[in-house]
Amino acid sequence: MLKQQPGSLWFRSDPHQAIRELPGVGSRLAPRIIEDLGDGDAHEALVMIERNPYNLMQVDGFGFKKADKIALAQFNLGSEDPRRHEAGNRSILEQKGVLTEKELTAERARLELRDPAHLGSGVDIEEGLYWLPEELAAEKGLEAWMRRMTTGEPALADLTPAQQAVCDRLGLDDVQTRAVRAILANRVLSLTGGAGCGKTHVIAAAAQCVTIAGGTVRGMAFAGKAADRMREAFDRYGIMADASTIHKALGFMRREFTVPVLDEDLVVIDESSMLPNWLLWAVVMRLSPSSRLVVVGDPNQLPPIGHGTPFVDLIRHGAPRVHLERNYRQQDQQGILHVAEGILHRKRPAPADCVEFHLNTAQMNLEALFTDLVRRHGGQDFNDWQAITYQNENAERYNLAAQAVINPDGEALFEYPLWKLGTGERNRPLHKAEVRRGDKIIVVKNSTLLGIFNGQTGRVVDRTYKPKRVLRKQPDGSWEEELGDPMMHLVVQIGAQEGSVAIPEDELEKYVQLGYVITVHKAQGSDWDRVILIQPSAVRADTARPFFYTSATRAKTRLVIVSMLPTPTWWKNAAQDAPEVPSSLMRRLARPAPEPVELDIRPEFIPAAELILGRPVVAAEPEPVYPEEAYERLAAGLKRYAAGPAPVRVTEPTDSAPLAVELAAQRDDVVSAPAPQVWRTLRQPSVVETPAPDHIEALKAQFKTMEVA
Repeated sequence: MLKQQPGSLWFRSDPHQAIRELPGVGSRLAPRIIEDLGDGDAHEALVMIERNPYNLMQVDGFGFKKADKIALAQFNLGSEDPRRHEAGNRSILEQKGVLTEKELTAERARLELRDPAHLGSGVDIEEGLYWLPEELAAEKGLEAWMRRMTTGEPALADLTPAQQAVCDRLGLDDVQTRAVRAILANRVLSLTGGAGCGKTHVIAAAAQCVTIAGGTVRGMAFAGKAADRMREAFDRYGIMADASTIHKALGFMRREFTVPVLDEDLVVIDESSMLPNWLLWAVVMRLSPSSRLVVVGDPNQLPPIGHGTPFVDLIRHGAPRVHLERNYRQQDQQGILHVAEGILHRKRPAPADCVEFHLNTAQMNLEALFTDLVRRHGGQDFNDWQAITYQNENAERYNLAAQAVINPDGEALFEYPLWKLGTGERNRPLHKAEVRRGDKIIVVKNSTLLGIFNGQTGRVVDRTYKPKRVLRKQPDGSWEEELGDPMMHLVVQIGAQEGSVAIPEDELEKYVQLGYVITVHKAQGSDWDRVILIQPSAVRADTARPFFYTSATRAKTRLVIVSMLPTPTWWKNAAQDAPEVPSSLMRRLARPAPEPVELDIRPEFIPAAELILGRPVVAAEPEPVYPEEAYERLAAGLKRYAAGPAPVRVTEPTDSAPLAVELAAQRDDVVSAPAPQVWRTLRQPSVVETPAPDHIEALKAQFKTMEVA
């Protein structure tokens, strides 16, 4: 195409065409760019790209390499432009987590980022490790929270007669009743146990005990299927409480959470082993002072995708914990549990009718064997069975084989590329998958607008044509739904939910894939009657045991295992011990606690101040007295402040909150500037301006008129 210079009259006169003609964009990606960067306004999207072409990385389908090609070819950015290095560094750390200087340098070289002067662009450096700023802030926040936490044996609440009646009516045994008492008595509690031990039953009983005492409950989980299961349990037990994904509970919109505070009396997170540091922190820093948090899960399952293992770290730190051991599944299902226990304890169990092994299978026979197993154990009731594997490549390959058995003649409604099965000329995928009417699909990304969430499975019902629903950010910062361009929508039935969901054509590739075979990370938080575990080769040592254990415990009545490995080799791989390495959070907690800071602050705001400073805080005497409504506004501002990924900007001192001014002397990223909002996160480096002490007193006198945005 004819290269146009940014800012030229033609370039701005037709922003739709300008975006379409960017290298590698075309008519397929242009609408997504306009929607994600410009809220539907092509001119605004183009301004965002002109300002920083690497803003394209905020759009699904754009990684660093694609944005970099556009930036260098179309916008004449130099190879040493700081924006290029910041985008590259963040891209690396988003995929790899926390890295040493040597590791980051090697990853940068793969992206042709070679100038060491930009090694720290856009990242935080602490003791030789390179962090995303928001990751480091989350870990420091969790550290401060865990240091304040009571550890040791859980306290036990005395049940009222009505609460005891709930436990009796639900048939809880002594251990389960003790768990309910612990949930009601502790600010933070870990509830652990394997599959079938009654964790959901205990949570339902505790939720009923809270609600009959006049309290409120919120349930949440990382995966959509786990959230669905919790919601179904609440409905089954008649509990008036909401259960959703964490993203929905926190009001996720585009790239941010919009719910400032979780004020329920009891907050329960199921399948907590799936949570990385940043997501648990997003919940913790929004808890009201009176909320009780219960994290539920099995520490033997796979670690989360993302940095940190906070659920396991809570257990190792000594947070109050109740562990459920007794299994309540039927006797004819015990063989599945014995396989799972054998994986954990390196002890091969006796054969069982409900477990079917197909080991030492020749590679040439794998697909035929899998096809036969799908015929025997699969079927049209997609909620009853699932095939699970370790790698996306296997999921892509065996999805096609399963589709050929279950739905060979369905009408093709859309297709998507299979990147893991190889690429050809110009890096184009060699294979594509058709999604047909009647196919099983899996949701691979959250959308609060559509009401679909990562990990949910469903059936393709039909297609329809109608205007696309879009979210538009309003001048006041709120989000409202509007109607966009008419287009084809795929109609999907999600699980056993009533009604259906219509997913717009231009976002199908983002949200939907074939779901006959899924990776274990997508399966975590779900279970099915029958599970086919197809993993042809060995799994790497550091994840082998949690992979096989997690996969086996997804099955309730029948487990089928397929591998090319001989029996002794399979068991050696499945039960392989990985060296236990302390997480960065546990290493941080092992250090001596920092000395406390003395602040002129009311005691109830000490936790918020500690979260901001990352160190203990004590209240000075005498205690200041401010209007309650001002404190409520300040609390909301503090929470947004603590959630910020980088420096925080406050307005000129005459509009500033006294506490923020006091904290400015303790934190090196608070600046004074004439901004309309008191609390606002920035990505740019900051300059410190510490107010004079006599100005603080003048600010306190004006506290009644303080506004927190």
